[in-house]
Amino acid sequence: MKETLQIGIPCGRNSERFVEFLINTIDRTVSEEYVIKYIFGINQKGVDEQFLKNITTKYEKKIVVLDLLLGGAGTSNGHGDCLNLIFQTMNSKYGMVIDSDTAFLFKGWDKKLISLLKNGTAIIGTEYGIDQERYMGSPNAIMSLFLVNELRRTGLSWRPRTNKSGSLSALDITDENYQIYGRRPGDRILLDTSCEIPERLHEFGYSGIAMTLVSPRIDKSKIKFMKEGMRGEEYQLEGAPVLTHLGRSLTRNFHSNPAAKAWTTRVDEWLKNT
Repeated sequence: MKETLQIGIPCGRNSERFVEFLINTIDRTVSEEYVIKYIFGINQKGVDEQFLKNITTKYEKKIVVLDLLLGGAGTSNGHGDCLNLIFQTMNSKYGMVIDSDTAFLFKGWDKKLISLLKNGTAIIGTEYGIDQERYMGSPNAIMSLFLVNELRRTGLSWRPRTNKSGSLSALDITDENYQIYGRRPGDRILLDTSCEIPERLHEFGYSGIAMTLVSPRIDKSKIKFMKEGMRGEEYQLEGAPVLTHLGRSLTRNFHSNPAAKAWTTRVDEWLKNT
């Protein structure tokens, strides 16, 4: 009998068509060796729930809604709460959380990534960029695929850590913690959504695999999917692009925003030619 992979997608305002596009790329690239089940998490007022229900896919869909929906701009706390709700809903062996403004590029990515969840590796996913004030060397909430029970055993919360003013808390990297957070002593990082992943893995003796962020803004020589001038990034595993992330979907119109149009066009072109 096939194992199930539950895919959780936080859905804020303006995300609906990005979600539809993401699901289209998932349906086109999965190996079909696993039962796919989607979980849409709604954390903001104004999300078109009916649109999400009507998205065409051959896989099962489920919608979960936070008790307190946020208005206005999205927040890291709201995102973390939505991820926690999705995570708590999961009851399969394999789970995944992923941002709505992403797309898969690698055919059979599910089989490839799941094959790496062994020998103490509990999670694989996207890495932050070296130009961002975040941890390195461990997956983050843009996309993470994991062993549900193992990750739940750590007590992981996806929420960020904030100070009294509501801003993200900062952490100084020292000789004692630099190996956990993948930065150099003397660096300072912000504890954004999913910031507990490195410390929880370390505490419970698990490891994680982080797929390298490649972007024209960092190193043009390494890009394979992205084109110079495009917004966003690609994430590579063993030199192959696995998925791409546009970013800023809350403020980008899916149909008319130039960056979104260039990105979706490039994704379609890539999938047709690979």
